[in-house]
Formats: sequence, structure tokens, C-alpha cells
Amino acid sequence: MKRAINIICKVLLIFIFSPCLVAQKEGIKDLNFFLNKSYELKLDIRSSNFSNTMYYKEIKGQPSLLLYNEKTRTIDFIDIKDGGKRYTSVKIPGSGEEGVIHPNGFFPVSDTSFIIPDVDFRLKVLDYQGKLVEEIPYDTIQDFTPYIHIVSSTAMGNSIFQTSIGMYMSHISNINDYNQGKSASDYIVAYFMDWENRKIRLTNFRFPDEYWDTIRRSMEFAWTYNNKERRFIIMPFDAPHILEFEEETDSLSRMIHLDCTTCLPFGNDGPLEWKLYSTSQFTQRRRDHAENLNIIYDPYRQLYYRLIWPGGVFHTDNPVQFMSGRMYPRFVLQVYDEDWQLKSSFLPEWNKYGIGQCFVAPDGFHMLVNHPDNPYKREGQLEVDVFDFSIFKK
Repeated sequence: MKRAINIICKVLLIFIFSPCLVAQKEGIKDLNFFLNKSYELKLDIRSSNFSNTMYYKEIKGQPSLLLYNEKTRTIDFIDIKDGGKRYTSVKIPGSGEEGVIHPNGFFPVSDTSFIIPDVDFRLKVLDYQGKLVEEIPYDTIQDFTPYIHIVSSTAMGNSIFQTSIGMYMSHISNINDYNQGKSASDYIVAYFMDWENRKIRLTNFRFPDEYWDTIRRSMEFAWTYNNKERRFIIMPFDAPHILEFEEETDSLSRMIHLDCTTCLPFGNDGPLEWKLYSTSQFTQRRRDHAENLNIIYDPYRQLYYRLIWPGGVFHTDNPVQFMSGRMYPRFVLQVYDEDWQLKSSFLPEWNKYGIGQCFVAPDGFHMLVNHPDNPYKREGQLEVDVFDFSIFKK
């Protein structure tokens, strides 16, 4: 009887103090507290440990990581449930009448095909045997110009997104094209493609004109898609805020400022100053200022993950190589809920995780331990840490 009373008392204490435990966990800064598991990807010895494009996708019920290998021009299909083994690989055909000149990433459209943005202003559609089955030219776009540059690079948040009504592709362009008497609203943010009719058009996603004074150096951005709210989140690299665009109305809904108390201020130099920078000055600027790196939506937990270079000193023998190539030695990871309430911030270890080398799956937020300066990296094997932030879900 006494033992039963003790058990009941313990259960009541846990019930009473559980809100306090949750609040305590929300303030935890130790990333390892949320480490769910680790596993290894078993790669070909010729494979690079770094990939500019990777997607999680269930292929016929099989949880898979699709990873582009630039060295071999292949897309590797890795079973992340069964020991990280590669179960197939698709060779991208070389340049020619039925090939790809220079892949700007890839995107899996279905269980049988994927698209590759190519430098010849065409989307190449390939099947999973690597056979070119279709080409979709960009010149169907209204006001087509040779400045159009579509990529699918998940490393810096320039993904292609497939929604219930079609596909959205971000536009990368030289900022100088928009500095000569043009306003921010002239800048093309994204294209929409009706996949059924293979037609590409401009979206009405535009930066507001007043935004030009806020971010003058660059129009580069990362973006993500909230499938629950049917909303795109665009996060400029050089400004401490995000912009929300509604898919249903095809328009901007609001702009939200995001703080980073552990970061240096964002830069405010204009495009003319930036153009005159030498490589060393450019690197110095990045050391003295914070910079956004990526924004990722987790549809399984309704959370956002924001990656930021905080600025400051860095430990590397070649800072120009890392800073100019965006291979920063560390970053701040922030977790937000869908109302943009900051739940927690983390500062992972130096030279451990590659910037943008991450993806979301049902079991958590996967980050690849593949920074070039990581002293523990091994050829042909790649460790992945999986973090579960479900406690922050509303």
C-alpha cells in the first residue's frame, strides 16, 4: 500500500512540474541534448563528402537520400533506414544531343524521373536510368533574358519546390543587373512551372521598393516552403529578417525582423562599395558582419531552422577559401515555431558540420558531419547526426 502511494505521488509531481521541465528544455543551449541518433552513409571511394544538392524522398516507400556527386556526375540513392547503403546510382549523360552540359543541381519530380537545370537555358527531364526523356526551354518565359539562371542547390537554400499546383524555382542573378535605375520590385524572385502543361511563368513574388534601402548589396536569398500554410519564406543573406509570400494570392503578405543576440550586426554597405572590394576586403567584411545561410521548414514538427554565420574570428589556415566559398567554420542554429517565436539557439562545434549539408526527415533534422576541416573525416564514409526538436512543437 505504501509503495502504491509513493508511485502515485511521483506521478503527480511529474504532472505538476512537467511544464517547468519543458520551459527548461526550451532554454537549453547544448545541441547534443537533442541528438536522437547517428549513422553513416557508405559512399563510393570516388564520391565527394560534400554535395551542393541533396533531397530526402520516399521512393516507392523506401526512405532515401538522393545526393548529387559532382565528381562522378551521378545521383546516388542512399537508403537511410538500412545502414546508409547506396542501393542505386544514376549517371547523368554528358553534353550532346541527349545529354546535360553542366548540371545546376537536380530535383526529384516523381518516383520515376527528375529534372536538371542546365546552362543552355533548358530543364532536362531524365528518368531513373539516366535517359533524357524531355527538354523544357526557358524561352517560353515572358520577358526571357540571358540573365535567367535557375539552380537547385540545397547547400545554400536555392531549392526547387513542388506543391499541389506546380513547381517553384528560385532565380539567381547578378545584382548589378538591378542597380542601374531599377527598384527592388523589378527583381525576379521566382518562377512557377505548370508541370502538366510544361509552361514556365513569372510569379508576383517581388521585394517591396522600400526593401532596397534595407538590403542594397545583394539580392541573394535562401527560401523554404511551408506546405501546411501554403506559404513561401524568403530569407535574404544580408538582412536580419524574412519575407512571407502566400502561394494562394501570389503576393507578399508580411516582412518579419529576426534577432540574433549572439551575432554581430548585419552589413549595410551598398552595391558600389561591394563591387570595389578586393578578395581580402570581402573576406574581412564577412568576418565583421553576420550573414544568413539557410532557412529550412520541418513539416513533421511545424518548425523552422535558421542557419546564420555570426561573424567574428575563425580558425582556418585559408580564410579566403572558406569565406569566399561560404564554407564557414561554424554557424548558429536557431529553432523557431510557426509564429516565429524563437525556441532556442545553438552553436555547434567548430569545423564539424558543413553549411547547408542538412535535410529534414520524419525522424528529425539530419546534419552531415562533413566540414572540410573536420579532423575525423574518412574517405568513403560520412557520419550523419540526427536531432529531434519535437519538444518545441506547439
